[in-house]
Amino acid sequence: MLGYKLEGKKIIPCESMLEWAMYFETANRHVALEMVWGMRVSTVFLGIDHNHSFSGDPVLFETMVFVGRTSEDVEMRRYCTWDEAEAGHKDIIANIKRHPWSLIVLPQLEYIWERIILRKLQVAINKFWELKASWGRDES
Repeated sequence: MLGYKLEGKKIIPCESMLEWAMYFETANRHVALEMVWGMRVSTVFLGIDHNHSFSGDPVLFETMVFVGRTSEDVEMRRYCTWDEAEAGHKDIIANIKRHPWSLIVLPQLEYIWERIILRKLQVAINKFWELKASWGRDES
């Protein structure tokens, strides 16, 4: 595994994992960090190549959007260069400002549907089948 570090906005391959680890111990890796409509938009330098296809440029930057107190991520994008990461961050911020409900309301509705309504519905269905099974036993 080859690690990378930044000198300004320039990506530099590290000679060793020790060099990489020492860099990461004190590095400020944030490209940008903003709060918009209660969402935290964070763009960082990853320092490890996330291009898992093993062809093309290393993917070293990532923007994530977090919603609410649970810090559940609702969107993620990755980039090869600092400039791409800055542009991607600005694009996500603009998207949120244009369409805040798609990132605020929809994930919350999905959470309510999956974790609350469907679970309660499953409990009700199970209870129904238990009661139905007991009705047949009471008649005999």
